[in-house]
Amino acid sequence: MKNIVQKIFLTLATTAGLSVVALLLSLPASANDYSQIRGALIPREPNFFQQGRDQFEREIQLLIQRNQKNQETVLKVNPDVVPKQEDLLRLLEKPQVVPSEPNKSEPN
Repeated sequence: MKNIVQKIFLTLATTAGLSVVALLLSLPASANDYSQIRGALIPREPNFFQQGRDQFEREIQLLIQRNQKNQETVLKVNPDVVPKQEDLLRLLEKPQVVPSEPNKSEPN
């Protein structure tokens, strides 16, 4: 008798388990439903990519124009004011006086 009850219980449990699994597999899982997200990311305008390409080209042209304006001479140097190379070398060869550190033992 105990054996028959175990077999009936096992059959019912297996049937119930398979029914639950089949039910879960037949329902669409909301976590895996990306159709709403994908639909929002895909542009609906037929010339969307062409507009983006045109805007990109305009921005590139603007940057090129700005770069060309910036290449103009910013600082104009007067050649009369610039020291000659010999004068610069003479300054470098001259010994430089470095201020010494004040004596710490002397009171200020």
